[in-house]
Amino acid sequence: MAWNWSTVLESAPRSAAGRFLNEQIGRHAPGAWPNGTRVQRAILTARDLDRVKDEGEVVGSVGPVIIAHEREYAYLVAWDDFPAVPILTLGYRLERIDGS
Repeated sequence: MAWNWSTVLESAPRSAAGRFLNEQIGRHAPGAWPNGTRVQRAILTARDLDRVKDEGEVVGSVGPVIIAHEREYAYLVAWDDFPAVPILTLGYRLERIDGS
């Protein structure tokens, strides 16, 4: 069966991962950028749907987690081009936008 965005949006809140992410919206991990921080994508991977310099707003954070011996936070970002579905993004792939 082919997937589409409506299928993803309908099933996400019922899945364990979807419930976890929904619970993180509005939460702030100590030491992470505060919710409301404006960010832009700085690093892409082959699976990313966004483009470098796409902008969004932090709506939640988790961490820190250890990645390659570094402490890192993961941020739920509501991207400006698709704000209804916050995307979990590792902090090293983001840049703060001046003024936030």
